[in-house]
Amino acid sequence: MPTALLMRSMSDNELVNDLTTRQAVERFTPVERELLSRLKGLLEDYEAVRDALEQDGDAL
Repeated sequence: MPTALLMRSMSDNELVNDLTTRQAVERFTPVERELLSRLKGLLEDYEAVRDALEQDGDAL
């Protein structure tokens, strides 16, 4: 399944959970593990910013 399609069909939280599970089960190279870790961090940061913007929008 192409990554873009996977990312569109899953919520951010589901994607982070899926990546975490795959890291625990599958064998990745050190580079792949680093990239997955960075992607997970970016998704978590994105969720935090999105939630803050939603709260700010609700305050208006």
